Amino acid sequence: MQVDFADLQTRFPTPSGTPSTILKTDTNTAQATGTLPVWDAQVLTAMVGNSPKLHRELLNSLFENSETTVMEIRTAYEKRELKPVARAAYKLKSAAAAFGAMELAAACTALEQAANNNDWPATGPAHDHLQDAYRRFAVLHGRTSP
Repeated sequence: MQVDFADLQTRFPTPSGTPSTILKTDTNTAQATGTLPVWDAQVLTAMVGNSPKLHRELLNSLFENSETTVMEIRTAYEKRELKPVARAAYKLKSAAAAFGAMELAAACTALEQAANNNDWPATGPAHDHLQDAYRRFAVLHGRTSP
């Protein structure tokens, strides 16, 4: 599956207007290197069709709802409450995967598993990765992370 990154960067430029270097891989390259793309636009296109306006509306809705979830994760993590961390990571994972935020969905999975296994040594790096993945996804779409 090939993603036209130049087209995506034109339609979704970074806040500064400069091209993003975040999406420099296609799905085949990502699979070969073991890395996941920040966003696979074709997932959203397959779900709702090729409508940039609809994509933007759906992404805006995703960000409005996910900001609260990301803050829930951070708060529960800071309080060292693993069950709420796992529940919120699970909720965010589902939304991220549905919208093609592949790196974020994988980060949510790792955090959910670490929290469900009461594995604090793994929870810290998984939490940090989730926060970083969300930040990259947000920046790619001209948003700031909470």
